Amino acid sequence: MEISPSVHRNKHYEEWYEQRATLHTLKPGDAVHMPYTIPHWVSTGNTYSISMAMTWKTPEVLRLNKIRLMNGTLRRYGLAQRPPGASPAMDAAKVFVHDAVRAVLDPIRKSETARRMLRGLIYGKKANYYLETKQNGGM
Repeated sequence: MEISPSVHRNKHYEEWYEQRATLHTLKPGDAVHMPYTIPHWVSTGNTYSISMAMTWKTPEVLRLNKIRLMNGTLRRYGLAQRPPGASPAMDAAKVFVHDAVRAVLDPIRKSETARRMLRGLIYGKKANYYLETKQNGGM
């Protein structure tokens, strides 16, 4: 669940996921709510389907995203992290640092060149993986 710009958020399907899966068989007109942080996979069988995602983030979700981003960043530098909620004081400190750093970096990040440089500096070469994909005709 940690967030890192150096790792794509979409994971490749693995067959062993089926062992932990909860299957929902839907009929035309049915819907299912999946919280946006819950991994999911859709199979339409031998027919077609239209899938619609409506994502909204509550203030609590935004706070958790900040903690997860800080955890992913700190772990990248070898610092073990506890999950959100395990230490409310540390969570608050991570949110504070996140917001302070963003206040400084956001004006700089308006330049795509500066954005790429900052991502590469903080997260390494793989941080701009999606740009290579776009340039090679993917995504």
